[in-house]
Amino acid sequence: MVEEELGPSIGDRITKNGKIDERGSVRYVGPVEGQKGTWVGIEWDNTSRGRHNGTIEGKTYFQTEHPTGGSFIKANVIDGGRDLLDQIRERYEINDNEENEKMGGVTIEKIGMNKVHDRQKNIFYLGVICLAGMRVSSPPPKLTPHFINCTELNLHGNLLHRWKDVFEIINFFPKLKELALGNNIMENLADVSSLSNFPIVTAPVFHLVLNYCKVTETTISAVLSRFPNVTDLYASGNRLTTFNPGQNGQKLRLVDLELNPVKSLEAIDPENFMENLENLSLQSCNVVTILGLNGRFRRLTTMNLKGNPINEWASINSLADLERLQTLFVTSTHFEGLNGLDVREMVIAKLSKLTMLNRGDVSAIERRSAELRFISKCNGLEETLKAPHENDIKRLIQIHGEPVADNNKAKKINVVKVSISYQGKSLLRPLPTSSTVSKVIEIAARLFALDPKAVTLWIEPKEGAASKLSIPARQLSFYSVETGDTIRVEMQ
Repeated sequence: MVEEELGPSIGDRITKNGKIDERGSVRYVGPVEGQKGTWVGIEWDNTSRGRHNGTIEGKTYFQTEHPTGGSFIKANVIDGGRDLLDQIRERYEINDNEENEKMGGVTIEKIGMNKVHDRQKNIFYLGVICLAGMRVSSPPPKLTPHFINCTELNLHGNLLHRWKDVFEIINFFPKLKELALGNNIMENLADVSSLSNFPIVTAPVFHLVLNYCKVTETTISAVLSRFPNVTDLYASGNRLTTFNPGQNGQKLRLVDLELNPVKSLEAIDPENFMENLENLSLQSCNVVTILGLNGRFRRLTTMNLKGNPINEWASINSLADLERLQTLFVTSTHFEGLNGLDVREMVIAKLSKLTMLNRGDVSAIERRSAELRFISKCNGLEETLKAPHENDIKRLIQIHGEPVADNNKAKKINVVKVSISYQGKSLLRPLPTSSTVSKVIEIAARLFALDPKAVTLWIEPKEGAASKLSIPARQLSFYSVETGDTIRVEMQ
């Protein structure tokens, strides 16, 4: 909390007259030429609130990131926030004088909510405390009792700035497991040892959110050094060009670095300490290429690369080095399919362990179809086009054999006889393998007098598990439908 008698200090987070939509950081305190008294230079969170960049009439008092992000105001309109206890009471305590409400002049006693009121009155026993969007700027008074049951503390979008205050706050939460500090503009630290004077956090905090705190990699590493139990780190929208947690990264299982200017996977954990990492998000980090993953991120199962300008198949080839990768998010429109193959088919064929691509499940049928079509379409390409895919072609031929080029054989299998089944009734029908899923839906709806808009289809092969025919434009050949299979009809 900013001491009013001492006035605001550089770096303090403030609001103007307590308005939560008028927040900013103190960048200057002192005189302004041509003006009387002391002025406070503010860099506003909402840049449209400002008038200049800290320079007026040729003199620079401070510097803002945005050209119109700053302005001067008087200290008497500044609200420097509140301590944590004050804000918890404002959010959770119920005034005894408000236990009864008046309606039309008649006092109405609140009976049904008594138990809830009693629980909320005893704020020190709350299990979850959410103060998002309030005005916490400092720890509670030193003699405040501990919040002995609280495991989740949400301080998103408050007025915190100094790590000293954060660590003092944590001391009042001995059982804390999840801490959200996003959208607090935190101070940046000179080196990783800057917090060495603060004790290691003994609370079992495993989930730490530092989104949009405008912190650097050095600051993140310094903070992690005080949180030995963190496994899930959310640090999107910061100023990280690298992420090198060192030994502090050994316990990390989830790392979200979305919207940081990282640009390369080589800048992520270059010392290979994140051996337990399972989930990594680099969405919109301006990553252009992916190379050199062999032996790294051995436990990684989920990777988010959406919003990056990756457009070379060599980068997808590199992802195959991630031995356990099962879920991938990538912007498909940046790639080009080859020889009638679409991008999804090619990615599935190249990454043998994928079970989900861009929120779409990869079924065994879709995988088999993608791999067979990949062999067939890529094996005959001219060498320059074929070269980036040579290893995948060889690998898939070892699994499925050489592609069949017998045109007469192909003609013999272009019609399959399948059972179309609905609620125990089955009808045998010949269907061209070129039939689309949407066409088969029309046929099924007509056979059983159903609304085609509500029909979904499942293929039940003679061997293997059933799979949903989820893409209306796909042909039956894509799902490897064969004579003797059953197409099961369900209603949504």
